[in-house]
Amino acid sequence: MNILCTSEIKDQYVKSFDKVLKKIAKVTYSKKSFFDKQGDYDFILINWPEELIGWGHSPNKKEIQDLQTTLYYWSKNTKIIVTMHNTCPHSHRVSVKTVSELIYKNANIIIHLGKASVSLYKKKYGEFSAEHIVIPHVQMEYLDIISKNEAREKFGFKKEDVVILVFGSLRKKEEYQFIRKVFTKWSNPNKKLLISKYKDFSIPPIRFIKKHILPQKEKNVVKNTTRVDDKDIQNYFRSADIVFVPRLDTLNSGIVPVSAFFENIAIGGDIGNIQESLNLFNYPIFDVESATSATRALDTAYRLSQSNSGPLAKKILKEKCSPDAISKILKRFLELHQKKSS
Repeated sequence: MNILCTSEIKDQYVKSFDKVLKKIAKVTYSKKSFFDKQGDYDFILINWPEELIGWGHSPNKKEIQDLQTTLYYWSKNTKIIVTMHNTCPHSHRVSVKTVSELIYKNANIIIHLGKASVSLYKKKYGEFSAEHIVIPHVQMEYLDIISKNEAREKFGFKKEDVVILVFGSLRKKEEYQFIRKVFTKWSNPNKKLLISKYKDFSIPPIRFIKKHILPQKEKNVVKNTTRVDDKDIQNYFRSADIVFVPRLDTLNSGIVPVSAFFENIAIGGDIGNIQESLNLFNYPIFDVESATSATRALDTAYRLSQSNSGPLAKKILKEKCSPDAISKILKRFLELHQKKSS
């Protein structure tokens, strides 16, 4: 079995999923080969439509037509697989949305990271001839050699502090507002909030004043504003007692399995595939429209963190989300697909 993947092996998800693919096929990574129509492959895997056209790029009409021609060329002898990471591209540009819809509608197979996105796909794109396979988010591995005490020293946290980690970029002001509302409402006297990638959503003049003229140090809150290197991710997760998944309307989140990898307890909203991922690890779930619900989830998560439930989550991760476990599911599916197509 030969697979052409249009991604670069830079993203941590792609690196981890590469271990899955190489257990079942010969894999080539090349966006150029896709557009140059070079090679002979059984399957082509596209992870993110936006990545295929270039992150941040708005394609013109000719580029969209060329993509359509390329997809048609490959569809004659090769099956196109698309992983549904998002229901919509992060960009709101019309041309990017057009590309995303074009790729999803031309896919033969859609990989879903939860059952919720199957129904979302059918609702958005209709009953196309694509086949659907559901797999859990693959286990992602990171450097993990630092102790909890050493990690906390880097942020100035004490042993008795109860640290809530918000990991990943905040994508909209509503996420930050909800987190702050929940954190303020939570009654734990030792609470601390650690934000790995803070973004100020104020208008530029206010942002300038807050940063350069009247900088404020918030009590019990530590914010990082720069990108976190992979080698430093351990510092954040090992510092934390609870991981708060900040998404309010997103389909997937890799933060959940990463929390399990570091033996943390995560909480998250009742949305998309995130809810299914949380359920897999027996993590608390809250109503994304209720701060009270989220504070109750924090109470439960704190009790779980004190009862040493983290290692159980990591055990589930290894059993259900390892490259070995996922490759067996995917291999059976693709082989069956090939038999039906022959």
